[in-house]
Amino acid sequence: MRGRDISWRGSARIILLVIFVLATAGVHGASANPGQDNYPDFLKQPAKDAVVDSWGFYNRECTSFVAWRLSHEEGNPGFRNSAGGRVYGNANTWADTARALGIPVDATPAVGAVVWFPANTGGAGSLGHVAMVLSISGGTVQVEDYNWANTGQYLQHTVTYAGTGIRFIHFGQHTNRNLPASVSTNCPGQQWFTDRDTHNTPIGRTFSNGSTFCVRVSFTPVVTAAACDFWFYVPSSHATASITFGYWNAAGTKFYAPLNEAPVEGYVKVFRAANVRAINFQDNNGQPVGATEIGWGTHADFGMQQVC
Repeated sequence: MRGRDISWRGSARIILLVIFVLATAGVHGASANPGQDNYPDFLKQPAKDAVVDSWGFYNRECTSFVAWRLSHEEGNPGFRNSAGGRVYGNANTWADTARALGIPVDATPAVGAVVWFPANTGGAGSLGHVAMVLSISGGTVQVEDYNWANTGQYLQHTVTYAGTGIRFIHFGQHTNRNLPASVSTNCPGQQWFTDRDTHNTPIGRTFSNGSTFCVRVSFTPVVTAAACDFWFYVPSSHATASITFGYWNAAGTKFYAPLNEAPVEGYVKVFRAANVRAINFQDNNGQPVGATEIGWGTHADFGMQQVC
């Protein structure tokens, strides 16, 4: 049930974390669906606590699984152990950390919320436990998690929460928005085509063209007075280009944000801004035909995420 804080494990673990994060940067592109054990194989197959995941937790712990779900399925691609400048650490400290960051914590369940077990409560051990809500019925919730009863395995089970001290952390399931891609093409021959990445997620891709744009990919954000983070989904396998996003504010001023797709995969933060009215990129970036490939997610769940 543990969500062990990696900072307690010494310099060898810190070095491992740095190497592992660099080696797996952007694994967020893998598909995640509530109610299925599709926790990534590179975390599922090694022994429990053998590696540190990309979110800063030990593999096959409850915290690692919940971080995976939050960053993939629940629209929180920026979630990390150190998100917001504070450390979530072990599961038993998650509620206090969330409250300190202004994230709602209450006794009201919601599908997609995180179930938080205080230490030695509801079957959890001294380090507490976290899980994801799948469904609600009366005073119980059906949850999914990893490492219940220290097994290091996936499980779905029913939890009685009423009157127990168990709480629910609401990471803003409805504050983040997927922005589907709108694509226009001007491609000679068969330069623009669709494919699937290594996670079987639909993607679009094209060879860059050095003279005219072959493809223009645009996104329509929700205009907000407050600043939002904009994350772009880089597909695996067919994304090696350096691209530049253009985005416009309410006054019509255009800004630029570069992104090198080659070393990353999954959601990557591109820029942070308020009053964004339009976003796009195109491939007339001076690169020779066939030198690199631009890729973008075409699945409804992937494209650009606006996180406010």
